[in-house]
Amino acid sequence: MIGETTARFHEFTLHWQRPEGFERGCQHAWAFETDRISPLNDPAAPVSEENKALLIEVNKRAETMLRELPQTPENFGLIHGDMHVGNVLFEDDHLNVIDFDDTSFAFYLYDFSAILAYEAPKPNYLEVRDGLFRGYESVRPLPPRTDELLPLFIQSRLAGVSDWVLARMDNPRMREKGPDFIAYLCDSIRAVQRS
Repeated sequence: MIGETTARFHEFTLHWQRPEGFERGCQHAWAFETDRISPLNDPAAPVSEENKALLIEVNKRAETMLRELPQTPENFGLIHGDMHVGNVLFEDDHLNVIDFDDTSFAFYLYDFSAILAYEAPKPNYLEVRDGLFRGYESVRPLPPRTDELLPLFIQSRLAGVSDWVLARMDNPRMREKGPDFIAYLCDSIRAVQRS
């Protein structure tokens, strides 16, 4: 159901005429910012050297990929951007989507990465991924090069969440829970690399 809903969103944006004055950012703008300062550069960042090196390497690879991919209608448009299972509500045989804060222009595969990132370390990941694909393909074809590009999109999503946590270390709860969560995200990146 999530795959089908995602495809319907993408199909809608493909044909949608933007109202005058409608603006949304680009999810991947960070990859084009030459003066971007990563929270990983902070020597006090509560990240092990091994995990810091992993996150930096993932960000570099993702930056290269995002700069090289063509932003064409079949693979780029307005997306939800955060459709993980915490943002979908099931009611009987219906699915309701909430939390459109991250709605932006992006590669469609970024929606896939948001859906699958927290599933990556689980034993049934491939089954979940294949179910997502089946639902999506019941409405429209998968974006070009999905099998090839999706693992790095997922790793980039997990690295991005790590950056998000690090940027909020002024929050006492983040200071307490953040280091363990970042370690979990890095372990999830490694799980994707192994799959």
